[in-house]
Amino acid sequence: MADGKISDDPTASDLVGAVVPIVQGGANKKAPASLFAGGATGPTGPAGASGPAGATGPTGPGGATGPAGATGPVGATGPTGATGPSGAASIVPGPTGPTGATGPAGATGPSGIAGAGVNWLGPWDGVTAFVAFDGVEHNGSSWIANAPSTNKEPGVDPEWDLWVEMGATGATGPAGSTGPAGSTGPVGATGSTGPTGITGATGPTGVTGATGPTGVTGATGPTGPSTPAITSNASQTTPTPAVGSIGQDILFILTAQAAAAAFGAPTGTPSQGQKLTVRIKDNGTARALTYNAIYRALGTALPTTTVLSKTLYLGFIYNATDTKWDLVASAQEA
Repeated sequence: MADGKISDDPTASDLVGAVVPIVQGGANKKAPASLFAGGATGPTGPAGASGPAGATGPTGPGGATGPAGATGPVGATGPTGATGPSGAASIVPGPTGPTGATGPAGATGPSGIAGAGVNWLGPWDGVTAFVAFDGVEHNGSSWIANAPSTNKEPGVDPEWDLWVEMGATGATGPAGSTGPAGSTGPVGATGSTGPTGITGATGPTGVTGATGPTGVTGATGPTGPSTPAITSNASQTTPTPAVGSIGQDILFILTAQAAAAAFGAPTGTPSQGQKLTVRIKDNGTARALTYNAIYRALGTALPTTTVLSKTLYLGFIYNATDTKWDLVASAQEA
C-alpha cells in the first residue's frame, strides 16, 4: 500500500494490523484491519478497475510557519498616484526638519559710496552745539547726529540716530575664590579721649591740723604808679593799646579818627584787675568800630560806631581767669 491507495497485489503483510482506507459513497473511510485477519492467504486476484476519483477531503490543519524566505529583488517603482485631498489643518506643529546644508557664499557686492566720518565727542550734554555726524554716548548707547541741534536729547528727539545700542546686562558670573589675606595695615590713629567719668562722692573731712606758727612779715613792696600810662594818637585803623607796668592803669586816646577802627588785642602782659580806658572821637564823620575777640561786653554792649564829632569813653577791666578785657562802662557825649 502506498499513498493511501490499495495496491494491485496486496499481501498479508500489507493487511494485518493496518488501517486500510475504503472508498464508500465517494469518501475515504478507514476500517479496522481485523476484518481481514484470520483467513488463509488466497491467491492474488486480478487487478480491479480504477475507481472514480473521490471528492476532495476537508482542509487539514495549517502547518507550522516555515522560515522566512530570502528577500526578493526590489520591484520597479510604480506610477505616482493622484494627489489626495488636503487634510484638515493641524493645531499641533510638526517637528522641525533638520537644518539644510549651508549654501555657498554669494559673490561680493559692489563697494558703497564712502560715507562721512563720525566726529566722536564722548558723553552727550545739553549745552554743546552739535552738527551732523557728531557722535556721542548717552544712556549706554552710541548716537550720531543727523542735523544740527543744541539740548536735543538722543533717544528722545529726532535729531539723533541710534548707532550702537547698549547690550543687555549679562548674567552675574560665579563668585571668585577668596584671595589671600592681605598684610596687616598700619596702626590707626589714637581715638579721641572719652568723656570724663562721674565725680565720685566727696570723702569725709579730715581732722583739722594744728595752726602753724605765724610767718615773718615780708618787706613792703615799692609803691606803684599813681597816674595812668597814656597813649594818644590822632587816628589808627588798628588801634592797639600797650600794657605798661604791672597794675598801672592805661588811657588810650584817638583824637580825630579818620577811618573805621578795628581794635587789636593789647600788647604786653596785663594783670588781674588792670584797667583800660579808651577815649575816641571821630574827625567829623562817624566811623565803624570793631573789636578783637579778647574784648568782651559785660553788662553793656560794645559800640559799633562813633557819633559825629562826639567823645566816646569805654572802660575795660582785665579778667585773668577768662583772659578777657571786660567792658564794664560806656559813656557817649550828649
